[in-house]
Amino acid sequence: MHSQKGSIEVLAKGVVTIPLAQAITSYSNFLKPKWAKEALEEKDPFYIHNLKNYEEGIFIFIPPKCKLEIPIEITVTDSIAKIEIVLGKEAEATIMIKETSTSSAWMNTAISLSLDMGARCSLKRTINEHPEAFHFSYIRASLKKDAYLQTVTSSQGSKGSRQDYKASLLGENAEVALNGIWELDGTRHNATNIQISHLAPHTRSMQKFKGVQKEFSQASFQGQIFVAKEAQKTQAYQLNKNILLGERAICNSKPNLQIFADDVKASHGATIGQLDKKQLFYLTSRGIPLKRATELLLEGFCNEIYDLL
Repeated sequence: MHSQKGSIEVLAKGVVTIPLAQAITSYSNFLKPKWAKEALEEKDPFYIHNLKNYEEGIFIFIPPKCKLEIPIEITVTDSIAKIEIVLGKEAEATIMIKETSTSSAWMNTAISLSLDMGARCSLKRTINEHPEAFHFSYIRASLKKDAYLQTVTSSQGSKGSRQDYKASLLGENAEVALNGIWELDGTRHNATNIQISHLAPHTRSMQKFKGVQKEFSQASFQGQIFVAKEAQKTQAYQLNKNILLGERAICNSKPNLQIFADDVKASHGATIGQLDKKQLFYLTSRGIPLKRATELLLEGFCNEIYDLL
């Protein structure tokens, strides 16, 4: 794992970027109770495995009111890695993570974000996977009052690729926006699982995920929105759109709402289909070759997410 800090000026503001093995000692009062709680609550065996057996790790702390103008960049390659990110009150930061598998080896990456009151974080992830790799990637986020988190993830899939999200909106006016896109070919696979928990009033969430499946590739999307009884005035939206370009391509989509509050605005939707034949005809009738017309329509479909990276 490798990290890059934008400039020496960043360090002068009190930003901490240290190996997780060192942070366990320096920040034990924060990390040990947090990890103990996760070990009790987590049900995913591969996340628990990461929690106890990570090979590489980094701890990032952005102090209160610190607003980073330059992103922090992290590269993870062929390993079991854990990334702990903590933003203090009213801190702001952009984190860019590149996860790469270069062989058929197993990768397991866990990213944990803790946002204090009024903190704002943008997390941008690019996942480049070997076609034969097995890659499990996790995001766990907790947001206090007025905190905001945006994540954007792009993936090419692999023999076994999974992105798993859990976000807890703990304080009033907390907001999370999760975005993702996958473009699969051959026999690549991609699974996306999401659980957002609204646990306080006036919280907001948005999920927007898109997929393109070619040839024999397979994708699945399962997104859950949970709204607790006390989370009145919640706004929660979920959208998954997919284009199938191969006759044997498969996509399964399962959006889900669990709402226990009675004053909520929420919606979910999913579409699975092919490129619009009328749009293709329009482009080709004006002299654009079919291959290029297809590329243009796919660019229009995908760039809504890519433009966020």
